[in-house]
Amino acid sequence: MASRPLTLTNTIHIRDFVDFIINNPTDDNHIQIQADVNIFEENDFHSTDVIVEPIRTRIRAYVTDTERELYVPDAFFYVEGRFAAAVTSDDKLEITVHALSLMRYVVSNLSCPLPINTQPDSGPVPFRHPGDVTDFDNYRGHLPEQWCPMVTIVGSVGKRSEKSSNQSEPRQFELETSVYDRPTAGAIHFSVICFFESRKRWENVKIPHPGTHVSVTAKIVGRTTNNHLALRVLDFAYLPKSSTSAVQTAPSPLASKRSHRWGGRIDTPSKRIRTSEGSIAVPHTPAAVDNDDADLTSPSSTPAEPGHVSDSDGRPQRRRRLPKKLRS
Repeated sequence: MASRPLTLTNTIHIRDFVDFIINNPTDDNHIQIQADVNIFEENDFHSTDVIVEPIRTRIRAYVTDTERELYVPDAFFYVEGRFAAAVTSDDKLEITVHALSLMRYVVSNLSCPLPINTQPDSGPVPFRHPGDVTDFDNYRGHLPEQWCPMVTIVGSVGKRSEKSSNQSEPRQFELETSVYDRPTAGAIHFSVICFFESRKRWENVKIPHPGTHVSVTAKIVGRTTNNHLALRVLDFAYLPKSSTSAVQTAPSPLASKRSHRWGGRIDTPSKRIRTSEGSIAVPHTPAAVDNDDADLTSPSSTPAEPGHVSDSDGRPQRRRRLPKKLRS
């Protein structure tokens, strides 16, 4: 049996502005948000291998008709979902996100508890960053501070740098991963480059060996000079290697135990059936028969119990007799 392509769990969290919207021509409830995701230098991270600039991003999401009206150019949004990175035909790095959660907060007239220092007659109750997008100068004054996208990636370590920890350039390693692609029902394979900051926190941390399975939590800091997604590592953990081949060939011990669990059971009747006044019969339990060997066309060779008759379903029925005092 052909093995299924390996797909891993990769998620991204973005908060940014809508550049423009593309509707799905075959499904009105699916939209594609396009945005050049904001990337900027933070925490004094720097590498000559990293280019810090916005990255083209396509976000595919399912929305209702009401929600569709909220996502207009310049609107601020939050999105979380699985993602992949690839180089396009025009040699640009692009991120594709399949949204699991897409949110935007607007002014709401719904009744709810008022925030602190808000008067009851002050009009609609604002949620987080309210405002009219058409008045962008006022709108952006209520938005949170800029923030680089954050990712969590599971993958296998590829190439790694051999730089010593006391050099100014951050150490790095390649992380090979994949994600499920719904249109093709297959896996999209891609690689990212993970950087350890040249700080005391990471100076004694060894770079994982090639082939090691790890989970990395990081922030996107740009793209590398050879068009790979560049990540600043916030945390990482070692994972056990996959054992899919062993699972396909070896039977499960639990399944083997479960198949023989009922074997050798003592047939103890849980209830005695009264057949007539003053006499009690123990229900007959036929011997176990393998369904594959049973002859379904021949009648049972086991005689019926006295005082019992069988209906068309083979279910025993009790023969009822009138008490002596009611007999004529």
